[in-house]
Amino acid sequence: DKTIETSLVRGLVQVTLHSRPDEKYFLKPNEKLVVLNTADSLNVQKQVPTISKNLDDNIVAIKNLTPLQSNDSIKIETAWTKNRLCFTDENFEEVAHQLERWYDVQIVFKNNKYKDIRLNGSFVNETLTQALDALKFSTNFHYDIKDKTVTIY
Repeated sequence: DKTIETSLVRGLVQVTLHSRPDEKYFLKPNEKLVVLNTADSLNVQKQVPTISKNLDDNIVAIKNLTPLQSNDSIKIETAWTKNRLCFTDENFEEVAHQLERWYDVQIVFKNNKYKDIRLNGSFVNETLTQALDALKFSTNFHYDIKDKTVTIY
């Protein structure tokens, strides 16, 4: 993964990184720690505003959890605990990675132009086909499912 995240809903958590054991990060309720793993994710992260002041060389950031909607108490980062798959303004490549985990499939892009399309969605009990059809409606891609492989073209 390009990033590793941990989120805290309540309590207090101290996080240390294996690569930098002397540095300690403290999370308060409704915060998440984001660790960037690749140079590509560094470029993406620079475009996303950091809500907290704790930013260390653009490698580790502490941010607020993202509400599903402005009046919703459910946070995107913890929606999975309520059996919801949620994403907001994420590129299709990252959404595909989440769909792979959620539905235990592999997603292959035959047409790379779809990878950067920004998507929003929230799925509760939808099947893989229902989720793909909903995403297809807004992006106009085509797909095939064969065994556990989904091909996007």
